[in-house]
Amino acid sequence: MASAVALGVTSIECDVHLSADGEVVVCHDPTVDRTTDGTGAIAALPWAALQEFDAGARWTPHADPEMANGGVRSGPTPFAGQRIRLPRLAEVLESFPEASFIIELKSVAVAAPTIALLQRMQVQRRVLVGSFLAAALHPARQSGFRTTAAESELVRLLPAAILRGAAPAQPFDALAIPPSWHGIPVPIGGFVRSLGLPIHVWTVNDRSHAERLVARGVTGIISDDPRVMLGL
Repeated sequence: MASAVALGVTSIECDVHLSADGEVVVCHDPTVDRTTDGTGAIAALPWAALQEFDAGARWTPHADPEMANGGVRSGPTPFAGQRIRLPRLAEVLESFPEASFIIELKSVAVAAPTIALLQRMQVQRRVLVGSFLAAALHPARQSGFRTTAAESELVRLLPAAILRGAAPAQPFDALAIPPSWHGIPVPIGGFVRSLGLPIHVWTVNDRSHAERLVARGVTGIISDDPRVMLGL
């Protein structure tokens, strides 16, 4: 994150889980197996144990967190042994006070503690809360936070997006969606037209792909390669 912000990135997307002792931890996976040198579910481990793991141990310069083979390619691991640890969400927000965030709730359990933390830190204006899970978004919406659409909400809107008709008012404020889902293209242009809301697409690392998406009305590009995307 620090490297991206140094390049000029002003908005960050991150995922959160709840540790066994109630800490809101920034990590994509529910376990630490793929992204650290440790093993176990975040929900089953206390914060002190999570801090013992090296979060740079398995990553190469070309690691892709969405790869089906586990996200790690063979090659050098220059981040290993650099004292990189899993961060708490509070630490991330404090470290980048000028950045805006999309925070994805990866479980229902982490939802209420995350919203309570965001309220304590008074960062509502620079946060968009997302989740695949509609139940995880309830605390955020009840507290007045801006949210993305849950997976079930998107599915219900597919007919309007495909037909490019106007959709009724929705409980969310933006979309964070992939270009395709299980190999099926997502009707991004249809969502742009039917909803009229900000749309952020993940994960896009190809400049020409990003240019096509922006031409279709996409608001934000979520990317592993900020240097290329900032060139747009």
